[in-house]
Amino acid sequence: MPTHAITLTVPAILSAEKILCIVPRERKKEIVLRTLEGPITAERPASFLRRHRDVHLFLDAESASLLPG
Repeated sequence: MPTHAITLTVPAILSAEKILCIVPRERKKEIVLRTLEGPITAERPASFLRRHRDVHLFLDAESASLLPG
């Protein structure tokens, strides 16, 4: 388990040329679903990733388990 983290603002993240987002674990499955399927809103900051032109989202089976298909 990581012992440190870096916090960035949404504008700082979205200013990147390319975004790689790795989302492991079952506890993230509802957030993944709301990020990809719900409205783009400040209540779910990750939803703003959908407005970026070059985002790669890497999910494991557990974090993707609520997604259709």
